[in-house]
Amino acid sequence: MHIKRTLIIGTALAALHLSGCEALQEERQNFLDREEKITNVVGNVWRIEAVWPGHVEGNRLADHLHERARMHCDRHHMAMLPVNGSSTNGTKDGSRPASAWLEFRCQPGLDYRPEYKGLTGTFEIDDLTTLENTQGK
Repeated sequence: MHIKRTLIIGTALAALHLSGCEALQEERQNFLDREEKITNVVGNVWRIEAVWPGHVEGNRLADHLHERARMHCDRHHMAMLPVNGSSTNGTKDGSRPASAWLEFRCQPGLDYRPEYKGLTGTFEIDDLTTLENTQGK
């Protein structure tokens, strides 16, 4: 009886291990099959496109593209300004991958650094008491 139970548990664990490995292999392949490309449209206007197989949420892909665009402009010490874009959700069964595109402009930053110096002013205690004394007259 003990051998039969060990055999059943061992078989179940092996099946779980193999199915887990298969799922990891599928995720790994989906990651490797991702397509991403950045092309220059004109001047400082760029277009980044991506397709993620096995991924459902197009909004998450769009967020990723915004970050990639920002990094692209940062390399040139410029700021990223989104111009236009779109994303499409993938299907849960994997028949259609999530896809997105973003057009953006790299432009020099304004280099505006506001500096708050605070309010400055001084007064003497005698000035306040003199002011109070003159208000009653």
